[in-house]
Amino acid sequence: MEQLVAKYLANDLEENERLAFERQLVEDDALQNELKAQLDLLYLIEKPQQQFNANAAWEKVAPQLKQKQAKVVHMPSKPKYSFMKIAATLLIVLTAGYFVNDYIAKDGGATVSDETIFYTTTNGIKDVVLPDGTAVKLNANSTLTLAKDFGKGNRNVTLTGGANFDVTKNPELPFIIDASTGVIEVLGTSFDLEAYEGKEVELNVTEGRVKFGHKAKKETEEVFTAGERAVLATDGSKLTREKVKNKNYSAWWTKRLEFDNAPFKEVFKDIEKAYNVTIEYSEAMENCRYNAVLENYNLQEFLETFQQTNLNITSVTTKDSHIKLEGFACNN
Repeated sequence: MEQLVAKYLANDLEENERLAFERQLVEDDALQNELKAQLDLLYLIEKPQQQFNANAAWEKVAPQLKQKQAKVVHMPSKPKYSFMKIAATLLIVLTAGYFVNDYIAKDGGATVSDETIFYTTTNGIKDVVLPDGTAVKLNANSTLTLAKDFGKGNRNVTLTGGANFDVTKNPELPFIIDASTGVIEVLGTSFDLEAYEGKEVELNVTEGRVKFGHKAKKETEEVFTAGERAVLATDGSKLTREKVKNKNYSAWWTKRLEFDNAPFKEVFKDIEKAYNVTIEYSEAMENCRYNAVLENYNLQEFLETFQQTNLNITSVTTKDSHIKLEGFACNN
């Protein structure tokens, strides 16, 4: 058990091992005690002049953890972790949102070695106001990390997942986002950004100007303006530019969906992104067409409306975040 806990704190477990460990942690008192003991020991080694009460931290957050399994937020892998980073990462796992509400100055955030992490759960969207006044909407399964001295010596953040940014203008201190293989630099603007691990980085600019390119290749950076969409290939090899054609890119937070004779294939793709679900359907239906403007519909309301207005849909089955649609081809 001691070795397993040590490997967990060192971020040395495989993904499946880590998930199994965290599931076990919820119910296993012995594992919790071993984890707290190692945390206390590590803290004494690194910060002997201060006192860290792992028991008190656990007592505060354990009831919430047992009520529901949290979506775990992990820091990017590095060769070595300082204890403070390990401990704070653990607390993020345990608290499942306990520390982070609307503004870092109010609730403290989750501080990791002079960095601050905001995050969301599987189905949650979080509104965050950064210290410089920038407003951020974080999509589900997303993390936002603020660099040390954010708002003073820099305005650097790291995004994993999806977010909408309304950046406060500050010509002397550009707002810089590390987004997977890409990097975005802005002075003050509004845009949506998707930077999920292992996927393309997608930028949709609503207002202002944004500089975007591969973070390891300065020469690839280009300036994108309002109404433009940019996509950086997963491996960072290609950056494409086009006009925004799909107005639904921000539907996950605006809750407005607009379809103008759109094929089902595109409709389902937009619904998946807007509601954080997966949709299974027959290829025979993908070229059927749909017309609608939907505002403030929850997922169930959309599904009911969709089935009522499309007679070729014969059944809708929902299980957790998976939706299965059955039906037949259309006569377009």
